Amino acid sequence: MKKFIMWKCDMCEAVFEFDVEVPPLRCPDCFSPKDHLHCVDENVSKNSDANDAHQKQS
Repeated sequence: MKKFIMWKCDMCEAVFEFDVEVPPLRCPDCFSPKDHLHCVDENVSKNSDANDAHQKQS
C-alpha cells in the first residue's frame, strides 16, 4: 500500500496529494519548481523534524 502526503505550493497556494516516495518536481497547477513546494502533512512533518534533530545531535 502506498502512502500519500499533502504538498502545498508557496507560489499559487494550491494543495496536492502525492505519493510520499515520489515528491513532485513541479507544482501541477502553476509549474513552480519543487523548492516552492512543502509538505503540509502534520504527521510527516513532525516525524521528519524529529529525525533531522536526532541526526544533527549525533
